[in-house]
Order: sequence, then C-alpha cells, then structure tokens
Amino acid sequence: MQQPTLLRFALFACCVAYWWLSYHWLQPRGRELPGAIMAGLVPLSLGTLLDTQAVRMGFWAYHPMPFTLYRVPLDLHLDWAILWAFPMV
Repeated sequence: MQQPTLLRFALFACCVAYWWLSYHWLQPRGRELPGAIMAGLVPLSLGTLLDTQAVRMGFWAYHPMPFTLYRVPLDLHLDWAILWAFPMV
C-alpha cells in the first residue's frame, strides 16, 4: 500500500472514531439522528458535485490517486461530512 493511501485511510479511521465517540457522548434522540444524517449527506453530495465541476473547469487539480470520482478524492468529502455533520446537530 502506498504511503498517501495509508495516510488517507488513517485519516478516515480517525474521522470514524470521532463520529463514534461523539455519537456515544451526545446520544442523539428522536429527530436528531436523521437530522445529523441529512446534515452529512448534503455537504457530501453537493460538495462532491461542485468539486468535480471545479476540477473539470480547471480551477484546481488533485494528484492522481485511488478512490477518486472524476479525479476528486471521495474520502476528502466523506471525512468532511463525518467531521462536521454529526457533532454540529
């Protein structure tokens, strides 16, 4: 496994651990959990869509790597959604 791929996996694992800890610490009830899921899906889908369009138009470019969609690293947006969606609701 390449070093950047290992680093990206470690970052994803830290984000999942952060989500797990905040889930058990905050213990969402009722409509809080569906709200948190929706709060994560919106930036994940919209951020990925806008980022792919920006890459396609040439505003910026990412280094070629695995786990990408149209040259955009999906784990970047997944990590962002995990980090900010759940604890903010």
